[in-house]
Amino acid sequence: MNIVHKYSKFFVRILKLGYPILDGTILVPAIIGMTLFFRGQVNLLWFSLMFGILLQVIGDTLYLGLFIDDSFYPGHISDIFFVWSYLIIVFGIYSHVKLFKIENVPNN
Repeated sequence: MNIVHKYSKFFVRILKLGYPILDGTILVPAIIGMTLFFRGQVNLLWFSLMFGILLQVIGDTLYLGLFIDDSFYPGHISDIFFVWSYLIIVFGIYSHVKLFKIENVPNN
């Protein structure tokens, strides 16, 4: 094993560890946002964004564990968290646009 390959694996591992660490910083606002939704202080768009972020954090953490274990492969069941997070975020944006759509009323 040459020295470049040895250090490149080290840097890849450091970069992959960075995702869950940075996810921890956005996890707190996501939990606060979901709590505010259940208190009735924010609308469905904010809840869907925060829940999508929560699913992203779960997916990143599972990916890290599977990567360290060398058992991750494309199409693994843990990818479903990412897909669902995107769907939930898109649903929240769609419902927000549909709910607050203002019809053009001609001025008289």
